[in-house]
Amino acid sequence: MEIRSPILMFSFMMFVILFAPLIFARLRMPGIVGLIIAGIAIGPYGLGMLRPEGAFKLFSSVGLLYIMFLAGLEINLHEFSRQKKFSLVFGFLTFFIPMLVGTFGARGLFSFSWPCSVLLASMFASHTLIPFPIISRLGLNRQRAVVATVGGTIITDTAALLVLAITVEWFTTNLTAVFMARQIFFLAVLVWFALWVLPRIAYLFFRIFPPDGSAEFLSVLALVFLTSHFSRLAGVEPIIGAFFAGLALSRIIAEKSPLMNRLEFVGNTLFIPFFLVSVGMLVDLRVLVSGWDVWKVALFMVAAVMFCKYAAAAVFERAMKFTADERNLMFGLSVNQAAATLAAVIVGLRVGIFNEAILNGTILMILVTCVVGPWFTERYGRNIARTHIKKPDHVHRGDKRIMVALGRDESAKKLTDVALSLRDKSSQEPLFPLVIVQDGLGLDRRIAFGEKVLSESVAYAVSASVPVSPISRIDVNVSGGIMHALKEWHIDTLVMGAAPISGGGLRSALFSVYDKICDESDQMVFMCRMDHSPNMDKNLFVLVPPMLECQPGFRRALQAVKSMAAGNKIRIHVMGMSDTVRHIEGIPSEKGSTAEISFSAVEHWKDFPTHLKNRISGETDAVVLMAAKKGRMAWHPYLKHLYHSLREGFPKNNVILVHPADSDYLEEAGRPFVCEPETGDTGSFRARSMVEVKGSSLEEVVKEILATQFPPDSRTSAAMVKQLMALDPVWLSSEIALLHTHSAVLDEPVILLGVHPHGVGFPGSGHKARAVFVLISPKDSTSVHLQALTEVARMAHGLQVQNGWHGSATEETGPGT
Repeated sequence: MEIRSPILMFSFMMFVILFAPLIFARLRMPGIVGLIIAGIAIGPYGLGMLRPEGAFKLFSSVGLLYIMFLAGLEINLHEFSRQKKFSLVFGFLTFFIPMLVGTFGARGLFSFSWPCSVLLASMFASHTLIPFPIISRLGLNRQRAVVATVGGTIITDTAALLVLAITVEWFTTNLTAVFMARQIFFLAVLVWFALWVLPRIAYLFFRIFPPDGSAEFLSVLALVFLTSHFSRLAGVEPIIGAFFAGLALSRIIAEKSPLMNRLEFVGNTLFIPFFLVSVGMLVDLRVLVSGWDVWKVALFMVAAVMFCKYAAAAVFERAMKFTADERNLMFGLSVNQAAATLAAVIVGLRVGIFNEAILNGTILMILVTCVVGPWFTERYGRNIARTHIKKPDHVHRGDKRIMVALGRDESAKKLTDVALSLRDKSSQEPLFPLVIVQDGLGLDRRIAFGEKVLSESVAYAVSASVPVSPISRIDVNVSGGIMHALKEWHIDTLVMGAAPISGGGLRSALFSVYDKICDESDQMVFMCRMDHSPNMDKNLFVLVPPMLECQPGFRRALQAVKSMAAGNKIRIHVMGMSDTVRHIEGIPSEKGSTAEISFSAVEHWKDFPTHLKNRISGETDAVVLMAAKKGRMAWHPYLKHLYHSLREGFPKNNVILVHPADSDYLEEAGRPFVCEPETGDTGSFRARSMVEVKGSSLEEVVKEILATQFPPDSRTSAAMVKQLMALDPVWLSSEIALLHTHSAVLDEPVILLGVHPHGVGFPGSGHKARAVFVLISPKDSTSVHLQALTEVARMAHGLQVQNGWHGSATEETGPGT
């Protein structure tokens, strides 16, 4: 009845992998349990249809390494660093409690020798993350109980395998200090190679030889199994090397990338099921009737491992104040015995430490724990997943729909990468790749080229398991086509490529497209000059000019940048003037954010390029300039020059310009956005007068406003009226305007406000302002002027909310700050 044909064997296994989880899902049991029981049924101790030999053994060995590799790959190093205390404490508890109970229990109940008792206890201490695919499916990879358990796994498994090596040396020869020193040295070399050398090799491969999807996948697997082999040379089991390889490569492989999707798909669909079936094949149910001695040892082993792992989780729960569901989840993840346990029992048999009774007890222990562990993980993981579902606190149009405007085929994948990293993993909205085909002569050729670019983006997004809705439009005007698509599809965020630099400046035609889209759109815009894929970057320098923190859409833009960095495991360094940095530090991160962020203040924001030259160490440092759109309150003419300087000064680095949207989700939730002065002192300005004005012209209104502070017929007042009338207004909203200037006769800023019952018109503008702010600051007092502008922004928002005024300006042409 044994299947000997390799082709038939593989076909039969595909049916087993397909149907076993489906059948057990109907029985409300985890699919992992179904695969293990299927292995019992078809294995050499069941129907004898397959044997764990040859190609089957190869696939199962790869599956074991794959489990540990994916576990390391799923760890967010920043999150692990933040919660390393949990991992260390749990690793200590889940190792030493089983070691103590197992060693003295074996000595007291069965009078085993010390080497046998210690090695048996090390089998209880180790565990294999067999239910980890359940965790991935439930989206709990970053949950603190999971991070603690996965981190503790590497500690306890490494320690258990070291105990194995030491015990064998102790039993066969004399244990010497030379052996201990050599073992520690080899382990240190393995850690150094995996965490320092391996990511650099992978980065060089991806950076110098941009590969296709299959080359990326194969190179990663080659590095993983090479590291696993080195771990064997270092005297520990290959699973340790596979875990370290996953940990190292997690910094390069973005969690939402097509490569990550391929790795998870192949592992969870093919290799890991082979391993689970092979575990079932080791179970011989006949040992249950072979005698009471076998039962005594087997029951002791099962009871000891269940008690010790639960005790470790319970003590950890009390010490760290975790919940009961988290305790049970940690128990479900850590109770499973397979990889290190099998290694220990096989080596123990080979050198004569163990007997057949312990082997049979081990098989029964593997069977019981591999059924109990997935069941606990599934049940209590679902409980935690339900409590962590974020209830929507507002309704946001389009549920953060993201559009990628494509124009050149060489940048399609890189821009799609940026869009994927901005997209929420739980979002049900598709990605919207867009190509605008300009009408005119050669239309057919341009349509064919656009379809080619779209197909590349679509294929790339689909390979990351992201739904896609491609859009191709024919329009005479490119910018107009993009604007129409943004409105038609209710887009929230636009990702587009930066126009190429030619002859020291941007080509006028492309730049006009950028100008129109950025100035007239309401959406958040990511303008990307991508030299390489964002997952290659290690640091992200975020430059924030003054006053931008008062822009209504700033918080959401900052969160989007954090999401992009977290998705690609990039460290964030925020740079800005001291007031801006203090304000950003006070903004709480969204729940679940894992971005690693630091701050540094600069004396003047126009010196950003100079500061960056001293901070950027290579091509793996990206730059994000956050800037207001033209005419908004925080806009400044120098921002355009600054963006050009960054692109020209760092030609091999990714440079992204981020324009916040004209509204913030906090406002849409009914929670008004307020930019408070940093000092909290709202009385630091000499005057904040409000007067009702009735003038029929702008000049008359300005005179009425100034009359509250200066004598109406004075030379000073006349000069200020003339100076203010020559300025273009800054529109804080469609009904609130600001005129601001400097004067040598003042030593403190003056804020004045005029409210007109019917609105006053501005020359050259289609708006009528119902409120006009006048800000006059002393000469050469930039920082004081910026603080006063912050106060104006706060007052304007309060005025708008109080009076129910809505709308945003669209013809803002103010001179900035």
